[in-house]
Amino acid sequence: MSSNCRFVLNEERCIIDTLNSTNDPRYRLAKGGPEDQKDLRERLFMWRLRDLIEKLIVNPRPMEKLSTSPASRR
Repeated sequence: MSSNCRFVLNEERCIIDTLNSTNDPRYRLAKGGPEDQKDLRERLFMWRLRDLIEKLIVNPRPMEKLSTSPASRR
């Protein structure tokens, strides 16, 4: 692998962004997945974007008890 690669895989197949000082190697690439720079960048971007969206979206209807539960029949 060349030394000018921004996105690399560590021993545990986690994607590492070498230019990001706040790097969080929790995004793991499955075996057999593409390992070129474009694919690693896209996967990391999509994972980070999903995490941000989950923080921004508020669920107006949190999970409620189902009407078929034993407690609701009383």
